[in-house]
Amino acid sequence: MSTRNSRLGLILSISTLILAIAAHAYLAQIHYNLKFSAPDQASICNVNAMFNCAATSASQYSEFFGTGLPMAVLGAVANFFLLFLLSYFAFFMGTESTLIYYPSILIYSGGIAFVSLIMAFFSSFYLHMYCLVCMFTYLMSFLNFWAVLMLKPTGPIKFQFKLIGPLVVCGVLTIIGASMINDTVKKEHGFEDMQNIVNSKVQEWKSATSANIEAKASISKGASPENAKMTIIEFADYLCPHCKHASPVMHAFVGLSS
Repeated sequence: MSTRNSRLGLILSISTLILAIAAHAYLAQIHYNLKFSAPDQASICNVNAMFNCAATSASQYSEFFGTGLPMAVLGAVANFFLLFLLSYFAFFMGTESTLIYYPSILIYSGGIAFVSLIMAFFSSFYLHMYCLVCMFTYLMSFLNFWAVLMLKPTGPIKFQFKLIGPLVVCGVLTIIGASMINDTVKKEHGFEDMQNIVNSKVQEWKSATSANIEAKASISKGASPENAKMTIIEFADYLCPHCKHASPVMHAFVGLSS
Protein backbone atom coordinates (compact mmCIF):
# COMPACT_ATOMS: atom_id res chain seq x y z
CA MET A 1 0.00 0.00 0.00
CA SER A 2 1.41 3.39 -0.99
CA THR A 3 2.25 6.03 1.59
CA ARG A 4 -0.30 8.37 0.03
CA ASN A 5 -3.12 5.83 0.40
CA SER A 6 -2.03 5.08 3.97
CA ARG A 7 -2.18 8.74 4.92
CA LEU A 8 -5.55 9.12 3.22
CA GLY A 9 -6.83 6.06 5.06
CA LEU A 10 -5.53 7.38 8.37
CA ILE A 11 -7.20 10.78 7.89
CA LEU A 12 -10.46 9.16 6.81
CA SER A 13 -10.40 6.70 9.69
CA ILE A 14 -9.76 9.36 12.32
CA SER A 15 -12.44 11.64 10.82
CA THR A 16 -15.10 8.91 10.76
CA LEU A 17 -14.31 7.94 14.35
CA ILE A 18 -14.63 11.52 15.61
CA LEU A 19 -17.94 11.94 13.78
CA ALA A 20 -19.18 8.59 15.08
CA ILE A 21 -18.32 9.50 18.68
CA ALA A 22 -20.18 12.80 18.35
CA ALA A 23 -23.23 11.11 16.80
CA HIS A 24 -23.31 8.42 19.50
CA ALA A 25 -23.08 11.10 22.19
CA TYR A 26 -26.08 12.86 20.65
CA LEU A 27 -28.05 9.59 20.59
CA ALA A 28 -27.12 8.95 24.22
CA GLN A 29 -28.49 12.37 25.17
CA ILE A 30 -31.79 11.59 23.45
CA HIS A 31 -31.95 8.21 25.21
CA TYR A 32 -31.40 9.74 28.65
CA ASN A 33 -33.90 12.53 27.98
CA LEU A 34 -36.54 9.90 27.26
CA LYS A 35 -35.53 7.66 30.16
CA PHE A 36 -35.50 10.36 32.81
CA SER A 37 -38.28 12.56 31.42
CA ALA A 38 -35.93 15.46 30.85
CA PRO A 39 -37.24 18.63 29.16
CA ASP A 40 -38.36 17.76 25.66
CA GLN A 41 -35.80 18.62 23.03
CA ALA A 42 -36.76 18.29 19.39
CA SER A 43 -34.48 15.79 17.70
CA ILE A 44 -33.15 16.59 14.26
CA CYS A 45 -34.15 13.13 13.05
CA ASN A 46 -37.76 13.03 14.28
CA VAL A 47 -39.13 13.37 10.77
CA ASN A 48 -42.21 11.14 10.83
CA ALA A 49 -43.46 7.81 12.18
CA MET A 50 -40.97 5.83 10.10
CA PHE A 51 -37.91 8.04 10.57
CA ASN A 52 -38.08 8.74 14.28
CA CYS A 53 -35.03 8.90 16.51
CA ALA A 54 -36.99 9.10 19.76
CA ALA A 55 -39.02 5.99 18.95
CA THR A 56 -35.93 3.88 18.23
CA SER A 57 -34.22 5.23 21.35
CA ALA A 58 -37.18 4.09 23.43
CA SER A 59 -37.18 0.56 21.95
CA GLN A 60 -35.80 -2.52 23.68
CA TYR A 61 -32.98 -2.70 21.14
CA SER A 62 -31.54 0.63 22.29
CA GLU A 63 -30.00 -1.04 25.36
CA PHE A 64 -27.35 -3.75 25.58
CA PHE A 65 -29.23 -7.05 26.13
CA GLY A 66 -31.72 -5.35 28.46
CA THR A 67 -29.02 -4.36 30.98
CA GLY A 68 -29.97 -0.69 30.94
CA LEU A 69 -26.69 0.19 29.21
CA PRO A 70 -27.51 2.34 26.16
CA MET A 71 -26.04 1.09 22.90
CA ALA A 72 -25.26 4.72 22.06
CA VAL A 73 -22.94 5.02 25.07
CA LEU A 74 -21.38 1.66 24.27
CA GLY A 75 -20.82 2.75 20.67
CA ALA A 76 -19.23 6.04 21.69
CA VAL A 77 -16.78 4.33 24.05
CA ALA A 78 -16.00 1.57 21.50
CA ASN A 79 -15.16 4.16 18.85
CA PHE A 80 -13.05 6.06 21.38
CA PHE A 81 -10.92 2.98 22.10
CA LEU A 82 -10.62 2.28 18.39
CA LEU A 83 -9.37 5.85 17.99
CA PHE A 84 -6.83 5.13 20.74
CA LEU A 85 -5.67 1.96 18.97
CA LEU A 86 -5.46 3.82 15.70
CA SER A 87 -3.33 6.56 17.25
CA TYR A 88 -1.04 3.90 18.69
CA PHE A 89 -0.82 2.27 15.27
CA ALA A 90 -0.06 5.60 13.57
CA PHE A 91 2.89 6.08 15.94
CA PHE A 92 4.53 2.97 14.48
CA MET A 93 3.41 3.57 10.88
CA GLY A 94 6.17 2.86 8.42
CA THR A 95 7.96 0.43 10.71
CA GLU A 96 7.87 -3.34 10.92
CA SER A 97 5.72 -3.08 14.06
CA THR A 98 2.74 -2.06 11.91
CA LEU A 99 2.62 -5.60 10.55
CA ILE A 100 1.96 -6.80 14.10
CA TYR A 101 -0.47 -4.08 15.27
CA TYR A 102 -2.51 -3.80 12.07
CA PRO A 103 -4.60 -6.97 12.53
CA SER A 104 -5.94 -5.78 15.92
CA ILE A 105 -7.07 -2.50 14.34
CA LEU A 106 -8.71 -4.37 11.48
CA ILE A 107 -10.52 -6.84 13.77
CA TYR A 108 -11.77 -4.13 16.15
CA SER A 109 -13.01 -1.93 13.31
CA GLY A 110 -14.65 -4.91 11.63
CA GLY A 111 -16.35 -5.80 14.91
CA ILE A 112 -17.90 -2.35 15.22
CA ALA A 113 -19.07 -2.51 11.60
CA PHE A 114 -20.58 -5.95 12.23
CA VAL A 115 -22.53 -4.67 15.26
CA SER A 116 -23.78 -1.78 13.12
CA LEU A 117 -25.01 -4.31 10.57
CA ILE A 118 -26.90 -6.20 13.29
CA MET A 119 -28.48 -3.00 14.62
CA ALA A 120 -29.55 -2.04 11.09
CA PHE A 121 -31.12 -5.50 10.72
CA PHE A 122 -33.18 -5.11 13.90
CA SER A 123 -34.24 -1.62 12.86
CA SER A 124 -35.41 -2.82 9.44
CA PHE A 125 -37.06 -6.15 10.22
CA TYR A 126 -38.27 -5.79 13.82
CA LEU A 127 -38.86 -2.11 14.56
CA HIS A 128 -39.80 -1.13 11.01
CA MET A 129 -38.63 2.38 11.79
CA TYR A 130 -35.35 4.18 11.36
CA CYS A 131 -33.17 6.76 13.07
CA LEU A 132 -31.25 9.02 10.70
CA VAL A 133 -28.47 9.62 13.23
CA CYS A 134 -28.21 5.87 13.84
CA MET A 135 -27.93 5.33 10.09
CA PHE A 136 -25.18 7.93 10.06
CA THR A 137 -23.24 5.99 12.72
CA TYR A 138 -23.66 2.79 10.68
CA LEU A 139 -22.27 4.57 7.63
CA MET A 140 -19.32 5.89 9.65
CA SER A 141 -18.49 2.38 10.88
CA PHE A 142 -18.50 1.00 7.35
CA LEU A 143 -16.40 3.89 6.06
CA ASN A 144 -14.00 3.41 8.95
CA PHE A 145 -13.57 -0.27 8.13
CA TRP A 146 -12.86 0.65 4.51
CA ALA A 147 -10.36 3.30 5.65
CA VAL A 148 -8.61 0.73 7.88
CA LEU A 149 -8.33 -1.56 4.88
CA MET A 150 -6.50 1.29 3.12
CA LEU A 151 -3.99 1.29 5.99
CA LYS A 152 -2.81 -2.23 5.19
CA PRO A 153 0.98 -2.09 5.28
CA THR A 154 3.15 -3.69 2.65
CA GLY A 155 4.53 -7.05 3.56
CA PRO A 156 3.08 -10.18 5.16
CA ILE A 157 0.61 -9.47 7.97
CA LYS A 158 1.65 -11.18 11.19
CA PHE A 159 -1.34 -12.70 12.94
CA GLN A 160 -0.04 -13.55 16.37
CA PHE A 161 -1.87 -15.10 19.30
CA LYS A 162 -0.74 -12.31 21.60
CA LEU A 163 -2.91 -9.90 19.60
CA ILE A 164 -5.94 -11.38 21.37
CA GLY A 165 -4.78 -9.73 24.59
CA PRO A 166 -5.12 -6.09 23.44
CA LEU A 167 -8.45 -6.85 21.76
CA VAL A 168 -9.88 -8.48 24.88
CA VAL A 169 -8.58 -5.65 27.07
CA CYS A 170 -10.13 -3.01 24.80
CA GLY A 171 -13.40 -4.94 24.69
CA VAL A 172 -13.57 -5.24 28.48
CA LEU A 173 -12.56 -1.61 28.96
CA THR A 174 -15.27 -0.59 26.50
CA ILE A 175 -17.98 -2.28 28.57
CA ILE A 176 -16.51 -1.05 31.87
CA GLY A 177 -16.08 2.51 30.59
CA ALA A 178 -19.60 2.62 29.14
CA SER A 179 -21.03 1.20 32.39
CA MET A 180 -19.22 3.82 34.46
CA ILE A 181 -20.53 6.63 32.26
CA ASN A 182 -24.04 5.16 32.44
CA ASP A 183 -23.89 4.87 36.24
CA THR A 184 -22.65 8.45 36.53
CA VAL A 185 -25.51 9.79 34.42
CA LYS A 186 -28.02 7.75 36.42
CA LYS A 187 -26.72 9.15 39.69
CA GLU A 188 -26.92 12.70 38.32
CA HIS A 189 -30.59 12.12 37.48
CA GLY A 190 -31.33 10.45 40.82
CA PHE A 191 -32.04 7.07 39.24
CA GLU A 192 -31.55 5.15 42.50
CA ASP A 193 -34.06 7.37 44.31
CA MET A 194 -36.49 6.92 41.42
CA GLN A 195 -36.12 3.14 41.63
CA ASN A 196 -36.77 3.18 45.36
CA ILE A 197 -39.89 5.29 44.88
CA VAL A 198 -41.15 3.01 42.10
CA ASN A 199 -40.53 -0.12 44.17
CA SER A 200 -42.29 1.43 47.14
CA LYS A 201 -45.32 2.38 45.04
CA VAL A 202 -45.45 -1.09 43.48
CA GLN A 203 -45.49 -2.65 46.94
CA GLU A 204 -48.28 -0.28 48.03
CA TRP A 205 -50.27 -1.23 44.95
CA LYS A 206 -49.83 -4.96 45.62
CA SER A 207 -50.97 -4.62 49.22
CA ALA A 208 -53.91 -2.33 48.41
CA THR A 209 -57.50 -3.61 48.43
CA SER A 210 -58.85 -4.43 44.98
CA ALA A 211 -61.77 -2.38 43.73
CA ASN A 212 -64.14 -3.23 40.88
CA ILE A 213 -65.36 -0.18 39.02
CA GLU A 214 -68.14 -0.51 36.47
CA ALA A 215 -68.16 1.93 33.59
CA LYS A 216 -71.18 4.19 33.47
CA ALA A 217 -73.44 3.79 30.50
CA SER A 218 -73.01 7.42 29.57
CA ILE A 219 -69.32 6.95 28.78
CA SER A 220 -69.79 3.91 26.56
CA LYS A 221 -70.20 5.18 23.02
CA GLY A 222 -70.42 3.80 19.53
CA ALA A 223 -71.23 0.26 18.50
CA SER A 224 -71.80 -2.55 20.94
CA PRO A 225 -68.72 -4.39 22.23
CA GLU A 226 -69.56 -7.32 19.94
CA ASN A 227 -69.73 -5.15 16.79
CA ALA A 228 -67.06 -2.55 17.58
CA LYS A 229 -64.06 -2.61 15.24
CA MET A 230 -61.95 -0.76 17.76
CA THR A 231 -62.31 -0.24 21.51
CA ILE A 232 -60.56 2.56 23.38
CA ILE A 233 -60.36 2.18 27.15
CA GLU A 234 -59.09 5.02 29.31
CA PHE A 235 -57.41 4.08 32.59
CA ALA A 236 -56.97 6.74 35.25
CA ASP A 237 -55.18 6.63 38.56
CA TYR A 238 -57.22 8.62 41.04
CA LEU A 239 -54.24 8.95 43.33
CA CYS A 240 -52.89 11.17 40.57
CA PRO A 241 -54.23 14.74 40.89
CA HIS A 242 -54.04 15.30 37.12
CA CYS A 243 -56.29 12.27 36.44
CA LYS A 244 -58.68 13.40 39.15
CA HIS A 245 -58.96 16.91 37.72
CA ALA A 246 -59.42 15.57 34.18
CA SER A 247 -62.34 13.34 35.19
CA PRO A 248 -65.15 15.97 35.17
CA VAL A 249 -63.87 17.37 31.88
CA MET A 250 -63.97 13.93 30.27
CA HIS A 251 -67.46 13.24 31.60
CA ALA A 252 -68.66 16.62 30.36
CA PHE A 253 -67.20 15.97 26.92
CA VAL A 254 -68.85 12.55 26.65
CA GLY A 255 -72.15 13.99 27.84
CA LEU A 256 -72.10 16.81 25.28
CA SER A 257 -71.24 14.49 22.41
CA SER A 258 -73.94 11.91 23.29
